Amino acid sequence: MSDLALRKQKNGRYDLDFSRGDLVLTDSLENAVLLSLVCWSRDESIRDVANLNPDIGGWWGNSLEDVEIGSQLWKLFKNKLKEPTAINAVAEAKKALKWMVDDGVAKEVD
Repeated sequence: MSDLALRKQKNGRYDLDFSRGDLVLTDSLENAVLLSLVCWSRDESIRDVANLNPDIGGWWGNSLEDVEIGSQLWKLFKNKLKEPTAINAVAEAKKALKWMVDDGVAKEVD
């Protein structure tokens, strides 16, 4: 299944890639990793509540599929970057990329 392609901009940020006015699709591993990490998954504690508050996260694309992609790295933004935060960030990233192991795309993520 193809994903919307992301392209790195001159300022270092990523944005959707367009060609001749159309969205570009890709099957690249790099793009899948980026989407898995930077798309916000919904806060698990309130998953069944209407998302009227942007603080609870949730990527709009997850409403279209039964499978949810994204990470909850957004929960760590308010924390100072100390060892516990770094450990939690690694755990959240591994959780967001677990689908790659489950689907056989990768043997492991580290």
